[in-house]
Amino acid sequence: MIIASVQYASHDDIPEVALNADFYALGAILFELFTGTNLGATILSPAMMSEIRLIFTKNRKGERKAAFDGAIAGIAAAYPLPRLSDFGSVSPASIAGLVDDLYRSLGALDYRVRLNDFDRIFFKIQACLLVLRNAEKYDRWNREKEKGAKIRALRAESKS
Repeated sequence: MIIASVQYASHDDIPEVALNADFYALGAILFELFTGTNLGATILSPAMMSEIRLIFTKNRKGERKAAFDGAIAGIAAAYPLPRLSDFGSVSPASIAGLVDDLYRSLGALDYRVRLNDFDRIFFKIQACLLVLRNAEKYDRWNREKEKGAKIRALRAESKS
């Protein structure tokens, strides 16, 4: 809904918003697949929609892009995307962080920082698949890494 209203209001002024709407939708689909919850229903609020609507109603065509670009980072910061784990995500623990990063990169409210490069998207998906195929080894590697960090911290503490 947020993308639809912004896209409708800005497709002539900010074609990048319309172009990137499908990437947002992909992020929203990932969120819903892993949480069973609609992202739009989760993040939209009357206050957010009012802020966005105000940009397009108080600025004339041709001025909207600059106004939107000046406001969207603040809006995105004020209304951060939730983490998948906040909703009891069904993603395997080994890729939970990777999937969360992918969805949040695709679903970024600020279209200027939204992930929209197919090569990077596919790379991130491939990373998830690689970790899944090697989850046991990956978990063991993480445990060893944490163990090594604890040992280094104890050594540093004992030297002080």
